[in-house]
Amino acid sequence: MRYILFVMLLMTSAVCFAAGISDGDIRGFFPKADELPGGSELWLATGVRSTPGKNHTAYSATYSYYSGKSDKLMDIIRKKQYRTNVAVYSFNNFVDAEKLFKQLTNDAPKNRSQMVRFGERGLFFIYPRSGYINDADFYLVFINRTFVVWMQADDGFAIMDVANPVNEAINRFIVNNPKIYMTKSIHLQASAEGLEIQTKKLDFTTDYPASIKVSGKVFDRKAGALQGARVMILETGDSMITSADGSFSKTLLLDGIKDVELSANFYMEQDEASKAASFGSGLVEAVLSSSDGDRRTQLWKLDSVTESYFGTAYIKTSKGTAGYPLTGKIMKNGLLNLTLDCSNTGIDFKCQQVFTGQVKNGKIQGKWSGTGGGGTFSAELGKYTPVTRKVMITKDVADIRTMISPNSGVYAQADTPSLVVSSNPNNNAVIYVSPDMNRLGLDDVTTAEVKLVLTHIPKNQSGSLSVFLFDADMGLDKKLRLGRGSYAGQAVTSEEPYKAEFEVYDMLKAGKAFALGTVQEAKSNGFHVFSGAGEQYDTLKPYFLITEYSDSGKKSAVKPFIFAKTLKAGGDNLGDRNKPQKDGIDDVCFEGTFAFPGGRLSSFEIEISGAIKKVFNTNPVDIYPLAGILRDGKMLNRPDGSIDLLLENPAEKFDICVNGTYKPEKNERIIYRYIVDGTPYEGFAEQEK
Repeated sequence: MRYILFVMLLMTSAVCFAAGISDGDIRGFFPKADELPGGSELWLATGVRSTPGKNHTAYSATYSYYSGKSDKLMDIIRKKQYRTNVAVYSFNNFVDAEKLFKQLTNDAPKNRSQMVRFGERGLFFIYPRSGYINDADFYLVFINRTFVVWMQADDGFAIMDVANPVNEAINRFIVNNPKIYMTKSIHLQASAEGLEIQTKKLDFTTDYPASIKVSGKVFDRKAGALQGARVMILETGDSMITSADGSFSKTLLLDGIKDVELSANFYMEQDEASKAASFGSGLVEAVLSSSDGDRRTQLWKLDSVTESYFGTAYIKTSKGTAGYPLTGKIMKNGLLNLTLDCSNTGIDFKCQQVFTGQVKNGKIQGKWSGTGGGGTFSAELGKYTPVTRKVMITKDVADIRTMISPNSGVYAQADTPSLVVSSNPNNNAVIYVSPDMNRLGLDDVTTAEVKLVLTHIPKNQSGSLSVFLFDADMGLDKKLRLGRGSYAGQAVTSEEPYKAEFEVYDMLKAGKAFALGTVQEAKSNGFHVFSGAGEQYDTLKPYFLITEYSDSGKKSAVKPFIFAKTLKAGGDNLGDRNKPQKDGIDDVCFEGTFAFPGGRLSSFEIEISGAIKKVFNTNPVDIYPLAGILRDGKMLNRPDGSIDLLLENPAEKFDICVNGTYKPEKNERIIYRYIVDGTPYEGFAEQEK
């Protein structure tokens, strides 16, 4: 459907931007006060202001909410007053719209950001004002064709109250005006970490393309092939990741009569901004030396917000490790200034340490002064690197279930093994989670973030719901009541399974149970079913994705799994279905070696990204063809395609086979995923040397 629409877009010229989008059209994107929850009795809108620019016009409005009474949504007490600021930028070209979107999202704190399904791409992020997550500014930025929307509020609900109608209005306009946006050209944008973004315009003359193939290569400044760079087609939002030889390729299938081929090569230069010393968020070990020769160590856990930093300094004391607030700034020239407040609450004695230094060549070096004397300090920025682990949610790890309420604010357990988020005039359903903190093994110092990951299967779904994360209190009567909440993400309808991720570390740090749900009063309407902890297949079960800082010098060099990318011939055990069957064609097999003695392999999946994405796995309930696991030519899958294999030896070697109709492509990338003892793993297949 997307590409049928795309071919309609190819018939126009650039003048359509000016002629097709009127001032009234864009003002119509802003909802009226009486269209918001509570209506004009509670909301006040300033009206829409417009400011013309060189290549765009910016439209803005402010929505103010005030209630003299204690306003509640399902027992959630909201602030009595808050404000939501909205700006819609209407550009006359795709490239400048994309530049602004990147500019508005570049400095978002990475551990408090989440991609959301607003427009073509959207990012929701939080700038904490202090260590409390509810004391924060909430931001939402999204792009749709040549429109960029920026929103800010001091209330997580308020930003969604306004964001949903703005997003829906823009979507309606684009669907109703398909011929406005595309000229006879394609814009390709190449990007890679630490390198300058490059954009190229590729023109063509064909009026009715049957397909458009774009291809090329990306090189670094020394003309070496650049693997892992992202190349995006700005007109459609499609993106490609370059392969080992730097190449990319994508074919857009249309309804015309002639094929079009376009190509471009990119030579990437280092980003000027990255040449300046920089210091991102993370865990840093600082070694302090005093004038009398004393040495002490502090661990700094910092989050970045543009030039500002906030976080915690962890210092060993006679009573254990204590955490103290740490704030400061870093300038573009690498000069750093941090202040550590070591005062104890309730004590007038002022305790403070000030650090001034220079970030250079992966280190911070400078001087410190204040409580405890003074001297020099140094910190190695690359000592700790983030690593992730996945913990499957079982009854031993967390209580996770669906709770339902007849819109009374009190929830009782629902009789369903699935996990449901819903909102309608009759009832609401939320997902309740009560974790066992001891089982998760979290540590205030080394834990960076924790996400709850739920698998959304393509059935039992309706509506696009804004999902919120709530404090949750389970009373002695086994009835759930919700407390304060903040926006967490979107649940959208989809024909393909996808994983929804929700950041929950702040709730876990507070030692609280929590709930994921929505609010009927916020004009949400629909339901979405996720797989529960009792799901038969491990690949669909919920899990926690935990990111931790690890000492890079202590990483193990042992690979738990080696995937040989070279193919070899196999017997005829597999067809194009998700269960074992012969199809008269010999299969083709990869080689995999597992180093999990005593472990149990319960799932395996291969995702091959080439001109067309191909997926093979051992999950008998989805639509993908079967991945066969063989040893010495013998098929080890069960009759339904699933696997349950005990890995008895230090190194177990298997053939991992797929339907023989698969033909390898030169530039494809292969991702493998598997589960051993309930823990998911994944990685990229490496080309054998």
